[in-house]
Amino acid sequence: MKRVVSSLSFVMFAAATALRAQNPMTAEVTAVYKGVSANILKAAEKMPEADYAFKPAPEVRTFGQLIAHVADAQMAMCSMTKGEMKRCGTSSAAAPRRHGAPPRT
Repeated sequence: MKRVVSSLSFVMFAAATALRAQNPMTAEVTAVYKGVSANILKAAEKMPEADYAFKPAPEVRTFGQLIAHVADAQMAMCSMTKGEMKRCGTSSAAAPRRHGAPPRT
């Protein structure tokens, strides 16, 4: 799981760098993004690895699945920016589907 956190840090940094180069409005977006990413990273680092399986309710993802979901989304967004389509694949199979959502492939 620590590897996912390290990968998430790199991907978040890469996304923020890509955003900065686009237009003047990105300064505000980048500031918000940095704040949110810092909070996610701090939470991931502070949570003991044994507690990554914590689930506040049966119908929601575990803490580890949420962190993996964020990493997967970041990888997808950054790869699309680069004209590629990569996914970590860490969260899609493990995360519960929403009611009525189509099956994942």
